[in-house]
Amino acid sequence: MDENYYPKNKGDALSNSKLVSFLKGNNIKSVNIVGLFAEGCVAATAIGALRRDFIVTVVEDAVAGASDEKRKQKESDLLIQIKFAGNLIQSQINRKF
Repeated sequence: MDENYYPKNKGDALSNSKLVSFLKGNNIKSVNIVGLFAEGCVAATAIGALRRDFIVTVVEDAVAGASDEKRKQKESDLLIQIKFAGNLIQSQINRKF
């Protein structure tokens, strides 16, 4: 197993104190969050990162939800919470130039 593998047993990936120690020990101040359940692990990790003073970016088009409606609702909720401390962005992959 890679020495930089940090499993989680809660929705918030940063509930693993070894991951937080690694990030802070390497002077990492921002995190980009992608994932499967906007209403679960993505939201929990984003909020956990904000509480630990990380700059948070949630990549909107790299996040899924149990349904599009639930994903959009959670993104709206997250926007309110990360408004002054983070970002909600879309990747450039699907944009037409």
